[in-house]
Amino acid sequence: MEVLSLSGNFCSDKKSVTVYWIEGSGKFVVSKAIAPSKIVTEVLKTTVAALVDVNISKNLIGPAIAGSIGENNAHVANVLTTVYIATGLVNKQLFLST
Repeated sequence: MEVLSLSGNFCSDKKSVTVYWIEGSGKFVVSKAIAPSKIVTEVLKTTVAALVDVNISKNLIGPAIAGSIGENNAHVANVLTTVYIATGLVNKQLFLST
């Protein structure tokens, strides 16, 4: 058998790898959503303290124990979809960014 490959999988498309944290890849986006405590209580039917506790447990502690590389359980595809739609970018290209 002869194996011919143009990529040694160093690019690691669509995978979380350390090289992306060291060298970077693509764009860096920071976003923030502010929900007043009244909205958290009335609409989400919870408290701000409970929401913070869930965030710490689910998005920080759990992934750290599992050895997650970077995402910390964020649904990156969902976040990027909203950024793409809000900025008029083509949403169908999302698969290249997840």
